[in-house]
This record gives sequence, structure tokens and C-alpha cells, in this order.
Amino acid sequence: MSHPTVDYVLELIEQMPQEDRLTLERRLSERLDCDWNEAVAENRRVALERGITEGTTARVIHRGRYGE
Repeated sequence: MSHPTVDYVLELIEQMPQEDRLTLERRLSERLDCDWNEAVAENRRVALERGITEGTTARVIHRGRYGE
């Protein structure tokens, strides 16, 4: 499957100086962390609405691991 825009961007990245690539990597990582934190917050909100607490989750995991 061809993705010319992606290929073009990757070529640009390869041509960037090392310092710029590191800056790009850091900024992309920050964006990913932000997206991850937003997803975690939303999932936590939905779980609490359904009455699922961290304690409930821990008990289910414990039962699954140890058969108790």
C-alpha cells in the first residue's frame, strides 16, 4: 500500500539535522503522552460511571492470577 505523503515526510525527517530530529521526537512524544492521558481520564470517567473502581479492577486481576 503506497502512502506518498508519509514517504515524503519520512524523507524530510531523514534529511533533518540530528538536533531537529531529536526535537521532533520529543514533541511527538509529548503529544502522544497528552493523548494517552486524555484517553486514560476518559476511560476512568466511564469506569466510575459504571461503578468500576480501582479496587474492583485489582480484585478481578488478583482472582484471575491466583484463582481466588
